[in-house]
Amino acid sequence: MKQLILSLILVLVSMCTYAQRQDLSDALAVRGILKSDYGNFPKGTPVVLRKVIKMSNQPNVNTNGIMMAIEVNGIQHPFPADIANKINFTPEDQEQFWQSIFLQHEMYQHYDSKGYRYELREELNDEANQYLSELSDLWYEDAYIEDYVQALFAQTTPLSVSNKRPEVLSIRILKSPVPDAYMLPNGALLISTGLLSTLDSSEELTAIIASEIAHYILDHQVINTAKAETRALRAQFWGNVLSAAAEGLDQALYNRYEYYVPGTTYIAADLIASLINTRISNRFGMVYTRNQEKEADKIAQRFLACKQIEPGALASALTKIKNYYLAERDYYKLSRYGNYAELDKRIARLAPPQEIDNRPYLKAMSGVTTYNAILQQTNKRYESATRLARKNIDNKVCSDDDYIILSKANMSLYNTPEANQESLVLIQKAKEMSDVPNLNAYKQEILLLLRMNKQSQASKALKEYMNLIADYQQQIAGSNEAGWAAAEASWASKLLQRINIL
Repeated sequence: MKQLILSLILVLVSMCTYAQRQDLSDALAVRGILKSDYGNFPKGTPVVLRKVIKMSNQPNVNTNGIMMAIEVNGIQHPFPADIANKINFTPEDQEQFWQSIFLQHEMYQHYDSKGYRYELREELNDEANQYLSELSDLWYEDAYIEDYVQALFAQTTPLSVSNKRPEVLSIRILKSPVPDAYMLPNGALLISTGLLSTLDSSEELTAIIASEIAHYILDHQVINTAKAETRALRAQFWGNVLSAAAEGLDQALYNRYEYYVPGTTYIAADLIASLINTRISNRFGMVYTRNQEKEADKIAQRFLACKQIEPGALASALTKIKNYYLAERDYYKLSRYGNYAELDKRIARLAPPQEIDNRPYLKAMSGVTTYNAILQQTNKRYESATRLARKNIDNKVCSDDDYIILSKANMSLYNTPEANQESLVLIQKAKEMSDVPNLNAYKQEILLLLRMNKQSQASKALKEYMNLIADYQQQIAGSNEAGWAAAEASWASKLLQRINIL
């Protein structure tokens, strides 16, 4: 033990004789094995990365003084940082994994050469925070889903990759049926409800998160923004974007949607599109080059392997995203100008997709899928609403709302005796499933019976609906829902009068 301590002291003294030391990293413990001989250490030697440091005025060093403190057999040795790729790192958790990626991609050398661009980071951070503030009415709020996603995020991300980078990693869920993930330069990852319901497993979601984190670790957003030749004036750019958003949100609050869920506001698709678009992606450096996408995808697959997750989960996730855009006929997103440019080429480079089915995930996300179905229905996209409701029904994780949505979409698309009878069966299933009366089911039944020229049955259903509304009004007296209930009571009363006249 004394000999070991003495050797360590001699190494440190020797290093300090010629140079002043600056710690570039916190204390580390990333294990690895030498992939080839280096100095007196043969191939296969186990090593532990303990710290990254910079030595000023260090002789015989060609890495701008950036060194790795590598432990071999309990003794630390200075290794030039540019030989990191000679080490096969075997990280034991995500913290160690991302530290090894940071080192292998020579990020310390990058910052030593280019600097951390703090002025630009501060500008981007302010813009990102302002942007997030304007999106606050679009956050999907469900404690269980938020915790589910946060847990996966915590298992994927590092606490820190560099003590000189000021960003803080976080994740938020955006109300949008479009499957997307956006890593803002301030460390905030936005994922959409559409992504959650497009994917079928926690493995696929982890793969997408890992790919976005790889862009963040390699600082692609800041690098891309710094390379841009021109940048619109901040006030002018965000003034145009956010004024349109404010108008759209105000309108959404006053809109009365066909499908009623107490306390829930469904936002129009064009408003979402105005807040998540190519101009904003460019502003934040989130339109990545082909090489940046390749880098991020490769790293994400390595992360999945490190976590003993099927690497094909990334290709599987991207394939489902591509299929969504094809089904929606949103070919712009699949063009070379879209966020998921050249998806086929990206997928072809990856480990082949594997059939991943995760029933706990499907069950957990069933409510999100129903939400997206209602969102699509609100935006008159009935085929899309049908696909989502069918997904829950086919996977046997459906609710009464899914049957009502399917019935309503069916009625919106078709008007034949067979289709109407099918819709009536779906409504009955919804009513049988519901523990408490679902007002949407009763209203949909009234409309369907009238369409089928069954006025007597419709009259009876209307009276039942009016009684249910009256009961509901007593429960919510003085709340924000009172206005909706009063409007429904008035509508039902007037409709009953018209039926009786007929």
